[in-house]
Amino acid sequence: MNMAISLDKKLETAIGSLNNKQKRAVLNFIDELGVAAAGNHWDDPEFVAEMDRRYEEYKSGKAKLTSIEEIEEMARQIGRQIHLRKAG
Repeated sequence: MNMAISLDKKLETAIGSLNNKQKRAVLNFIDELGVAAAGNHWDDPEFVAEMDRRYEEYKSGKAKLTSIEEIEEMARQIGRQIHLRKAG
């Protein structure tokens, strides 16, 4: 079974067994996480403007994208440095 579906089912079951006071507490917790307020970022003009700005930087050559392979290699190098410090 897909992990996301399993989690959704568990949440659905758990929420269904809560009383109204507990449900309000869960909703307050979700609000504090910022999940409910986040909504669709593409409806936020500031978010869209920021994405447009970043895209223009990329197109103009001011910004460079980093491949997943480059990020993985950087992470490996940092891991080796940490390991060497602990060993030394």
